[in-house]
Amino acid sequence: MTKFFQTIFFILSTSLFCINETKATHIIGGDMSYTCLGNGRYKFILKIYRDKSSGTVLDGTAAIGIAKCNLGGGGIQCSSLTQRDVELVRVNLTSTRDVPPPPYDCVETPPDVEVQEGTYEFELDLPYSATESYHITYQRCCRNNTINNVQNPLNYGATYSIEIPPIVQAQNTCQNNSPVFKSFPQSYYVLTIH
Repeated sequence: MTKFFQTIFFILSTSLFCINETKATHIIGGDMSYTCLGNGRYKFILKIYRDKSSGTVLDGTAAIGIAKCNLGGGGIQCSSLTQRDVELVRVNLTSTRDVPPPPYDCVETPPDVEVQEGTYEFELDLPYSATESYHITYQRCCRNNTINNVQNPLNYGATYSIEIPPIVQAQNTCQNNSPVFKSFPQSYYVLTIH
């Protein structure tokens, strides 16, 4: 029996030295939007942009946090939210597409600029509230290491969040939608320095 425990201890202790830290180093941007469908139902779209050259793929499922809080008065205060106050919803990757490089005439597109857009679409029923807002949030580590305006970008993640402000139910009509970007921002820019 002692030999058995020695073998188990040896396997466990040596496996600890073989564990490598894993990080996704591919996020270059993203956004989240919502559309009110009526009767307290909302459609959400999360778009994540990744650097394909990193080799890291998009998550097949995104964990979206949903919290309801109050800026003042009764209920849970927004400044006092804890992890227990957040409900997680798992959303499957809906679609992917390659984002074409910007059409610059003055420069050849670098061969390593490959951007992929991943879309996660989901619908939620959120009861109307005149005093509380909903916060829908997605967080993911890590940023792309080619970012040069952030020190150590591999140590930072990205957060995409939307707030649905308190609204008064008025015959189940929609009172608000989020703004939507019409196109993906350029993945690189041409600078002329004199």
